Amino acid sequence: MINTNTTYASFTDFIKGKDNFLIVSHFNPDGDTLGSALAIANILDGFSKQYTLVNRDVVQEKYLFLPKATEVLLPESLVDQTFQYVITVDCADYQRIGDEVTKLLTPDVEILNIDHHPTNTNFGSSNIVEADAASTTFIIYNLCKKLEIPLNLDIALCLYTGLMTDTGSFQYSNTNSEVHSVAAELISYGINVYEVVENIFETSSVERMVVLKKSLNTLEIDSSGKIAWLEIIQELSTKSEDIDGLVNYPRSIKGVEVAISFKQVHDGKVRVGLRSKKYVDVSLIAMKFQGGGHKRAAGCTIDGTVGEVKEVIVQEIKKYII
Repeated sequence: MINTNTTYASFTDFIKGKDNFLIVSHFNPDGDTLGSALAIANILDGFSKQYTLVNRDVVQEKYLFLPKATEVLLPESLVDQTFQYVITVDCADYQRIGDEVTKLLTPDVEILNIDHHPTNTNFGSSNIVEADAASTTFIIYNLCKKLEIPLNLDIALCLYTGLMTDTGSFQYSNTNSEVHSVAAELISYGINVYEVVENIFETSSVERMVVLKKSLNTLEIDSSGKIAWLEIIQELSTKSEDIDGLVNYPRSIKGVEVAISFKQVHDGKVRVGLRSKKYVDVSLIAMKFQGGGHKRAAGCTIDGTVGEVKEVIVQEIKKYII
């Protein structure tokens, strides 16, 4: 039976009498999914539970300062193991955990799905989904408060990192007074805020600068001045962290409402990143192409060349521009 209630008690109900959990964050992990997974791991320590952290992709170097980040394993290292009890964090749908991870799950798997995406499909056996939460770590913070689970520096650092990254350093429209209050409390546990900022936002590789230079050369703006896009040009040696956030460059242009990034990936597919400023709900656009996300940040993957996909996406976005 699927429980779709946003009841924090679902967490303790789920872990009660169980052990050996698999904690899963979404592939191409960002600060919120990693912060959530690592916070859950630290919380389970307090319940004396065994667990394994897994992600389809390698954790980016900029997040390795987080407690337990080096313990996140690739699924191929768990090839001889299977798990019945799974906690997914920040995954809008089952596909976001990755095919490689699904192979680790038993046929009778039970999943606790904790997420804040409006497009979440409630794929878990139990679901704690709050579409209006600023981040998944924000939900986990509230869960700890409601269930009287004590916080410490390690948990606070993980939660703060997810909250900071998913609010764009507290600049996006999902930032409000409650977000700032939670951030202030988390900092009070002894977080070195500059260390977080330096690791995530102020340390770039030469390779990232090269990708940025090449990608900005593809920048285009439509005739209305409200839609801008670029193609992410990468080399074979380019790491995922070298292309993170490039879509925010066209978004920052004065007058632009929607920004798009296009990246050619394997098997003739194009990964599309969508960002908006004020009124366009880009999650609706992404969902039309089997993607998802939030009102101001979403994405999808579409078959075709960059040129073909660009034409389709730009025309679709024009329907939403005022």
